[in-house]
Amino acid sequence: MTHLASVAIERKRSRDAVRASEIFARGQADTLTRTLDKIAQESAMDRIAEHVLRALTNQLGATSSSVWLRNGATGHMDFEFALEEGQLKSKADPTLASVSASLPIGAIPAWAEAFNSGKPVVLPGIREGLDFPWRSHVLGQGIITILVVPMFVSGGPSGVIGLRFNQRRAFQAGEIELAQALANQAMLAMQLTRLSEKSRQSAVMEERNRMAREVHDTLAQGFTGIVVQLEAAEEAISQGQKAKVSSHLERAGELARESLQEARRSVQALRPRALEANSLGTALADLIAKMTSGTLVEAKLSVEGDVRELPSEWENNLLRIGQEVLTNALRHACPTEFQARLLFTPHEVGLCLRDNGCGFDPTEHHEGFGLQGIRERTEKMGGKFSIRSTKGAGTSISILLPTTEIPPA
Repeated sequence: MTHLASVAIERKRSRDAVRASEIFARGQADTLTRTLDKIAQESAMDRIAEHVLRALTNQLGATSSSVWLRNGATGHMDFEFALEEGQLKSKADPTLASVSASLPIGAIPAWAEAFNSGKPVVLPGIREGLDFPWRSHVLGQGIITILVVPMFVSGGPSGVIGLRFNQRRAFQAGEIELAQALANQAMLAMQLTRLSEKSRQSAVMEERNRMAREVHDTLAQGFTGIVVQLEAAEEAISQGQKAKVSSHLERAGELARESLQEARRSVQALRPRALEANSLGTALADLIAKMTSGTLVEAKLSVEGDVRELPSEWENNLLRIGQEVLTNALRHACPTEFQARLLFTPHEVGLCLRDNGCGFDPTEHHEGFGLQGIRERTEKMGGKFSIRSTKGAGTSISILLPTTEIPPA
């Protein structure tokens, strides 16, 4: 063979190699792009894992694959998903029930090596290597080589993807890079999904508690006002005071209608009607007057300091707290006096409520949603809740809200 012929052959080999590398690179880029597009549209962890496992399995010619995530509470690696025989399987799959679902990181040395080095680890021949959990399971699939790819989030390893092959494999740098890129993106997507689910659950629980508080603070407390008026009507009947009977029944009916309207508005998260056209002080004064009208309770409200407008949620919460405390006093304490004090200072807003009723022991367990609701409302505003009460000596409740906690408009 002449020198020119040898040169021509070598050039052809080089061109073919370059062309093959270009085709491979395009395939890698296409796989990465399509897979990222798919996982960006998913909100379920199993679907995210399936997209990534299928992409890597197909692109690298793997036989099967799996995902393990580190459990933050135990520090162990928990099995999550596997792609076997073309099907995505979770830890609940009956065919995997007999295989360990949680293992220490050191149980499989390749995991520890991948976590420590931050790089993928190749197990070239598991048939000749040391035994490890899941070895018999993958040997049953004819697996020879496993590529362990660490999954990173926030700069640290949080799991691994295991790619299994039924022949001995060496991996090009581009294959390793693709596997690592998709593993990291999958981990990030899974983490965001977890946080989103926690946030959703937290939001659902918060909304459930809000509705429970609002219904309690409208219907439940409205019923107490109605009962107070009906008891006063009964007392007037026994004394033959027909005019008072009619007045008490009219107030009871008015309270029933208002409570139902407020319950509907509360569930819809609307501003209480009492605050739509009135200040917080006026709304509190009207509430106290209506609930104690015709009773033996002498009630009054004092407003002190430079009155200023508060966020709607704060005014709503303070109105509901005042209603709850007065309701409890009328229902349980049998007071003859009830005093409310709304205080505005340069740095705080305070609501102090006191009665001279029978009192109770605050350290004892008490059924109901009342005090719990007051605490939740106060904490949500960044304030402090305190209660002082002694059996036979009345009850005093104080809410202090630092104005630095007022959210920006």
